[in-house]
Amino acid sequence: MSSSPIIDARERNRSVKLARTLLFLCTCVATLASCRNRSAESEIPGGSDPFDKRFLIWLVDHHNDDDRILGPCASKADIRQELHDFCASIDQQHRERVERMKGWLKAWYGAEYPRTDDIPLWLGSLQGQQFEREFLKEYTGHHADAIDPMAECAKKATHPELRELCQRVAPPQKAQLQQMKQWACVWFKDCD
Repeated sequence: MSSSPIIDARERNRSVKLARTLLFLCTCVATLASCRNRSAESEIPGGSDPFDKRFLIWLVDHHNDDDRILGPCASKADIRQELHDFCASIDQQHRERVERMKGWLKAWYGAEYPRTDDIPLWLGSLQGQQFEREFLKEYTGHHADAIDPMAECAKKATHPELRELCQRVAPPQKAQLQQMKQWACVWFKDCD
């Protein structure tokens, strides 16, 4: 038995409405998942462990989140070369820094850092200028989250190696932040 064209059209309309609703809900969930409580992310957790240990764990986690943002950027072929090179350079620096910090955790505290999540964020699915714009929004905020903790580390760290690392990283970090803000302003008129 064949259904009428009117019933088929109604079913298609319902299917389209359902698909649109699901897409809308998925977009909402993705947006909420990418939202961050910036103040919580930019604070070194408290606790009874020594400051250096708490800071190292925080910074390894922070760099892990960075790499989930930077990884897709460093691998994109359809973005501006200067942004690609910027991402690739920072990604390499972070990987080296994380290995050094994990070594310090083990040497100073006998702590093995657990394997971190390496699943890229939703950002990696974007292409070209859409990726560039969203990357700059996401990473500028994330990068800014580490400025105050780095300054705190430069003052409070008890291990000279860690204190020196924090003092050395802070100036280029601020310059990188300014570079990203400049690109966002020039490329996309997202100026603050």
